[in-house]
Amino acid sequence: MINAGFYSSRKKPGSLIMPYYAHPEFYRKRLHLQAPVVRPGLRPRRICFCGSVSKEYTRCFRFPMLNRNEILEYISAHFADDISYSLEGPKKAITLLITNDSRDTVEKHSLSPAHFFHVLGESDFVIAPPGVSIPHSHNIIEGMIAGAIPITNYGRFFYPPLQNGIDCLTFKSCEDLDQALRQAMTMSAQQIDSLRRGVWDYYQRHLNPATFGLTFRQRWKPSTHLIMNQDVMR
Repeated sequence: MINAGFYSSRKKPGSLIMPYYAHPEFYRKRLHLQAPVVRPGLRPRRICFCGSVSKEYTRCFRFPMLNRNEILEYISAHFADDISYSLEGPKKAITLLITNDSRDTVEKHSLSPAHFFHVLGESDFVIAPPGVSIPHSHNIIEGMIAGAIPITNYGRFFYPPLQNGIDCLTFKSCEDLDQALRQAMTMSAQQIDSLRRGVWDYYQRHLNPATFGLTFRQRWKPSTHLIMNQDVMR
């Protein structure tokens, strides 16, 4: 049986929970097979965000957490001196590459999927705010595949949950977000290496499509409940 109870607190024991994945185009172009080797050392960019910001992220989002617009507006207002809105010119601590186009297509972005993945691979951290109507957004998965450490407010909705200081930096309030960003900006290379290893380990054990495929083949029975994210079922 297939259902969309991904965000429900009630799940039938023994259910299989299908992970949320990267954007389909990411797999069509086989970018997931080009994941950079997780190697020590700082990357050229410290923190990045590449994605959309529009009124849809406020109008359609009903989960009890900061939505995407609130998060990006706070960062823009309180870290103005630390932000670059372009890949050109001097690098700053935070790179925001934003489009106001809310269409569900990769064509709206200034970067091609391959270039976007390259930028993620150059970044130590990725800002991973919620999607349009649900917490999950493809960019958190794409960032993790590239070895970028997510800064997010919905790690608890992963199965198993992401853990602050182990495989992500988490926040709930704007004050927490401020602290997480400043922590990321001042973190040592050794601390970043440890977090990146945690991210890569989590991806391989829980988000790699091949891993879930193996689990599915081993555990699936006609009576098994397969729980999918409602976004995947559209």
